[in-house]
Amino acid sequence: AALIELKNALQIEPRNGYARLLLGKTQLELDDLDSAEKELLRARDLGVDMASLAEPLGRTWVEQGRYRRVLDELTVSAGAAPEEAAKLLALQGKAHLRLGELDLAEEKLAAALAADADSASAWIGRARLALERADFEAAARALAKVEEIEPQSPETHALTGDISFAQARYGEAEAAYRAYRDLRPDDWGRHLLLAQTMILGKNLEAAIESLDEILKLVPRDPTANYLRGLAAYQSGDLSAAGTHAHVALTAAPEHPQAMLLAGTVSFKREQNEQAHELLSKALGRNPDNAFARRMLGETLVRLGRSEEAMQVLAPLAKETPEDLSLLALLGSAALDSGDLEAGRRYFEDIARQDPESAAVKAQVGAIRVGLGEVEAGVADLEAAIEQDPALDRAALSLLMTHLREGSYDKAIEIARRFSELHPHRSWGATFEGVALNAKGEREAARAAFLRGLEIEPGAPDASANLAEMEQQDGNLERALALLREAQERNPEHLDTLIRLGALEAQLGQLERAEERFETLVRLAPEDYGPRILLANVYVRSDKPLKALDLTEGLLTQHGNKVPLLDVVARARLAAGRPADAAVVLRSLVELQPDSVPAYLLLATAYAGMGETRKQEQAFEKVLQIEPDNFAAKVALARLWAGQGAAERVRAMLSDLKAAAPDNVDVLEVEARLAMVERRYDEAIALYRKALSRAPSSQLVVSLATAQFRAGDAAGSRATLERRLDESPADTGARAMLAGLLLLDNRLSEARDQYLTVVEAVPGDPRSRNNLAWTLLALGEPQAALVHIDRALELDQRNPLIMDTAASVYLELGRTDQAVRMARRAAELLPDNMEVQYTLAKAMARQGRTEQARAILSEIISRGEPFPKQEEARQLLVELGG
Repeated sequence: AALIELKNALQIEPRNGYARLLLGKTQLELDDLDSAEKELLRARDLGVDMASLAEPLGRTWVEQGRYRRVLDELTVSAGAAPEEAAKLLALQGKAHLRLGELDLAEEKLAAALAADADSASAWIGRARLALERADFEAAARALAKVEEIEPQSPETHALTGDISFAQARYGEAEAAYRAYRDLRPDDWGRHLLLAQTMILGKNLEAAIESLDEILKLVPRDPTANYLRGLAAYQSGDLSAAGTHAHVALTAAPEHPQAMLLAGTVSFKREQNEQAHELLSKALGRNPDNAFARRMLGETLVRLGRSEEAMQVLAPLAKETPEDLSLLALLGSAALDSGDLEAGRRYFEDIARQDPESAAVKAQVGAIRVGLGEVEAGVADLEAAIEQDPALDRAALSLLMTHLREGSYDKAIEIARRFSELHPHRSWGATFEGVALNAKGEREAARAAFLRGLEIEPGAPDASANLAEMEQQDGNLERALALLREAQERNPEHLDTLIRLGALEAQLGQLERAEERFETLVRLAPEDYGPRILLANVYVRSDKPLKALDLTEGLLTQHGNKVPLLDVVARARLAAGRPADAAVVLRSLVELQPDSVPAYLLLATAYAGMGETRKQEQAFEKVLQIEPDNFAAKVALARLWAGQGAAERVRAMLSDLKAAAPDNVDVLEVEARLAMVERRYDEAIALYRKALSRAPSSQLVVSLATAQFRAGDAAGSRATLERRLDESPADTGARAMLAGLLLLDNRLSEARDQYLTVVEAVPGDPRSRNNLAWTLLALGEPQAALVHIDRALELDQRNPLIMDTAASVYLELGRTDQAVRMARRAAELLPDNMEVQYTLAKAMARQGRTEQARAILSEIISRGEPFPKQEEARQLLVELGG
């Protein structure tokens, strides 16, 4: 309200310095520091004395962090009142304190108290100086003096909270910060400290409530989101913790605490790659953080990078040699790295410190087994189990040892003993089934797995083992039912979701597989593995753009992962982006130089780019790796046929017919050779023979093309129409039919066919271009504009699309735009006379007559016929040529 009144007053009297002073002070109270500084400096320029300005201006500069200005530009006026002098001196003391100049701060504060022994700001400064020196007694004495002077001021409550917080008296700190919040409800920065105090004091519900209110005001604030995530983590809500940590890192990518929290959440959710990345960064920024070091070491163990884990964890073991859990972790890392002797040393060290531990005895036994001391190791494991029959890990180690040694009956005995100890758990029956299956007793194994499922219906491990047996026996529907029940009873079990989604995808149930993998991505949002699984299903479901949305952002961090590069490449190809697909495929073949599928995909990308020679080289590389690769030989023969290289096709065809004389692809290659040699009747016969064996859109289009080349346009259309009667969704046949109708000047029919194609394949730039050309010919340039603009978006480098666009723009009177587009097309196709004619027509419309005449004269003088030749001659005459 004061702000409004003051601004209204200044509208009437803008040079009122006192009003400017009051406005600056008001803005300072509202934390609008830049506006406060501006108004206070204008008040100074209007003649307000510095005695009145020094204190608010000093507060403003301190809050802005401009401490040197407070010290260099503000001085105590000779006639200043003691209270004002003390305030300014206290501010200068605060500036020195913020700069770390503690002795100078003490001098200023002493001077302030000498000027006014009851200066609250000076005593607050004294208390904060004592806090900086960790002199809590001096801080308490100064606080007592502040409470005498201003017992209920916001600053008093804030100081009380800060002193209590520094001494870990979180209950007292929370009470003080609450009192401060009641007086200063808009200072959410200080309220974040209240939330942090609540978290440290384990008052998590209150902290979450408070932080949710703050986040309504500043939803992307990194500190608020970090604290909200920390409270969620301590409450056991990993999903919310991960979400808020991610928001914090989005706003402040280098936020170390948020990075550590996000890494810890990823670790807890077994998103190990993501955890490794985040925890590595967190430890890099704070190498002394023991928690970050421990978490990173455990993550590396999980990832199988045990040698690195040992390097990370070793400094902790030197600092805390009595930490048995750390020694056990290091021992496990040593074992995983294959250094059994080091593992033995760590666990024997634990055994010396804790000789009665059955778990340690079991671990030493497992190590001895690994070192080949099987008899001694088994004895240790058996002793550990005798000491603690419920020691599941020892039982598992002993069972796995017997399985490896081929002692299946002993493994079965241990599994049955476990079932007796834990009759309500499926583990014993499951491992009994594993042992029986390894022994070759499949029906008994099946019965054991079923018994496990009777004990715990839908148990993931028992379900997975039984489902695998059913798959091996070809009972895919039974396997599917088992995995679905396991998923229904354990909806967030990641391995079950992966198995179920993979089986559904194998059975062609792509929508179901999408649901599984979408759930998996939701449960593990930072793990790239589930995204790749889902993206593969999207590609198979003809949803390449969704696949790219899911995966392209991962390339920066995981660009060396083969499965990621593979799915991104296939999605880009499916989305009509062959050049972009080639980029990742070149990386893929560098990582897998002997991968035939990668080179075949690369050849497909080069085909889409029109890079014929590179496509040929990719197929030749395949044949270097696999000299008898049938697909590469067929592809090369087709490529050579397109180049008119009849002799090369004939030589390759000889090899292909020797390998598979009745193969449909071989028949198709033979037909292509006939087309090259203009033996159209033979080509028609061969295409019909191939179609009788394996009907396909490509063969229908090839047959129709052969008929058209043979002069039978009506027969060509009839072939395409029959195909569309049988398969209305065949866009290839429909697009060719539209082209034939266009050639026959049946524009309305061609338009209808192209509209159907574009509706079915909205990302096909060629059909968009042809539709635009047809609409333009029908006198519908506005409708044509929509499709040609979209075609340009889809393919920005195609000169034929540019030429159509220039014609559309010209018809709509957008002459300058038409000239620019036509010039680009003409530069790319300098020998195409129709394209050059479009440029001449656009320039003539723009008034550039001489240039238009020059282009027209040049193309007409070539003496080569082209469809718009007469129009070009007429235009040249009209231009005076």
